[in-house]
Amino acid sequence: PDITLITPVYTNAKQLTGYVVSRAHHAEIGGIAPGSMPPDAKRLSEEGITIPPFYLVKRGRVNWDAMRAILQQGKYPSRNVGENLADLNAALAANRSGEEALKKMCGQFGIRRVTGFMNRIRKHAASKMRETLRGIPDGTYESEEFLDDGTRLRARITIRGNQCDIDFSGT
Repeated sequence: PDITLITPVYTNAKQLTGYVVSRAHHAEIGGIAPGSMPPDAKRLSEEGITIPPFYLVKRGRVNWDAMRAILQQGKYPSRNVGENLADLNAALAANRSGEEALKKMCGQFGIRRVTGFMNRIRKHAASKMRETLRGIPDGTYESEEFLDDGTRLRARITIRGNQCDIDFSGT
């Protein structure tokens, strides 16, 4: 029942500078039982509606009609579409606030400096992840999980020097 909104941030003549993202857990988004997290669900659809990637906002216009239709679709639609739309409107407002804050920061410190720091943060996170993965004794990490419907998911991460290979499969 989590919904993620991603907003690109453009500065100086439509230069893509970064993204702001909000992710929120929704108390009700359909499913076989109120609350959207039934313990006996066997399929994702039984936990609530699934939202395919689409533009909630395009050319500055919010497409509430399409969002409403998505929330009302499927075998187990949302029981409280009005609340869902209000929550999404709040998430959209949070993204707009983040967008303005990033633009203000770029105006105050310069786009180069801000994006330079963003790149340094990204590189630092990548190096910390590589360091953590190097701690795996043979350089390989394997995991196996099962979805509610019994589908098996396997992940294998192999580290060789600065290369990281990820194999992901479902059976």
